[in-house]
Amino acid sequence: MHSAATPVIGCYEPFPNPHQQVRPPVDGPEFDTIKQSIAARCAESAPCAKGRTETLEPITIAFPCAKGRTETLEPITIASAAIRQIRDQRCVERINIVGHRRLRSLTVKWHVYGERPIYTSGWVNLSVIDVEVPGHGRIDHHVVRMPAQAAGVVVANEGRVLLMWRHRLVTDTWGWEVPGGRIESGETPEQAARREAIEECGWEPTSIRPLLAYHPSNGLSDQTFHLFESRTARHIGEPSDGCESERLEWFEWSDAMALIDEGKVCDGLSLTALLCADRRRQGG
Repeated sequence: MHSAATPVIGCYEPFPNPHQQVRPPVDGPEFDTIKQSIAARCAESAPCAKGRTETLEPITIAFPCAKGRTETLEPITIASAAIRQIRDQRCVERINIVGHRRLRSLTVKWHVYGERPIYTSGWVNLSVIDVEVPGHGRIDHHVVRMPAQAAGVVVANEGRVLLMWRHRLVTDTWGWEVPGGRIESGETPEQAARREAIEECGWEPTSIRPLLAYHPSNGLSDQTFHLFESRTARHIGEPSDGCESERLEWFEWSDAMALIDEGKVCDGLSLTALLCADRRRQGG
């Protein structure tokens, strides 16, 4: 908490350094005092213990547009992690006072100086990025680059959903999955999702529509998944790629959700796709 001897006007987080310029929305001696108080608050602040928070007491300020009028600003809570981020030179702090309310925006972005490839192939690439992390300085950050994106589709028909029981080598696990795979060169995500369903299951989605696209592990990899659903499907024949799964099975939606609760749907693509499709299905 700040010392009672320190005159603090306004509830503001500490800045990266006491000399950082603050541009108030209105010029005048009152706001010069605010700037000085922010600098004083920054000079005395220190990150608290990990996981703890610090609450600043509400005080009053005088607005030049209303002579003699004061307004008490609401208290704010500062997490120790936020304090470390705010102090980094790459943080940007903007303060506005609009209609007696205080608005704050903070931008924190890692700065990349360069990237060096370690391993490249047609399947996966590994690089080291020279990056400056807010509050931690420059580090080497390993990143997995994927040469191609992937697509998956929830295939449903007559109120039931089709799943594949398969083994995954990397995690040495068994689980129920939706069909999906790599988007080949020249394909759209939708075309890839339809092709994968036919190859892996022998069923063609006939009313395919997008669910969402997302990055499943964006702290490590730029991998991108495009997810779709189809509430109708047409049987084409046996799967053309027989090594993808041990068996196929149609499930009622309630049973498919039960598989998730039982931990039998283990991969992120299938989990996300099934949950999103079920939510959309319930919403019409």
